[in-house]
Amino acid sequence: MRNVVIHKIVTFIFTEEQLKAYWKNKKTDLPFTSLTNEQYMKLAEEILHHSSHSQ
Repeated sequence: MRNVVIHKIVTFIFTEEQLKAYWKNKKTDLPFTSLTNEQYMKLAEEILHHSSHSQ
């Protein structure tokens, strides 16, 4: 039996409008413009976890 290794590199791009829309749906009191870069990354990770593979 042979060993098989598969590497998969995937790039996801979220536009600012997508981030804003997702943030708005979260209904938080914090304005979108006040988010830090780290918070943008967390938000993008949330979107990724809640999206389907076909999106």
